[in-house]
Amino acid sequence: NTSFINQIGGFFGGYNLACVTQDAFGGSNMSTISQVGSFNFADVTQDAGFMGMNASTISQLGAFNSACVTQDAFWGGMNTSFVNQVGMGNHALVTQSTTFMPF
Repeated sequence: NTSFINQIGGFFGGYNLACVTQDAFGGSNMSTISQVGSFNFADVTQDAGFMGMNASTISQLGAFNSACVTQDAFWGGMNTSFVNQVGMGNHALVTQSTTFMPF
């Protein structure tokens, strides 16, 4: 699964919303979101399943931006997340989990 989203809104009042949900059983999930404007919100949820890989990049420019990333990889999988925010009042929450269950 691959996702690329670019959004440009008015710097003083534009509102962009981007939500990405990706599932892959043993595969790779990659998501890139770029937003320019005030009041932007980005949410990425990725589940890589068995020995898969999650990769997320979010870049936001402006004030009052918010970014949420949730990643889950089962049995030896890998999670990678990068969040870049410029402005004041920005918030970022990244939650990652991996589970390794030897037989």
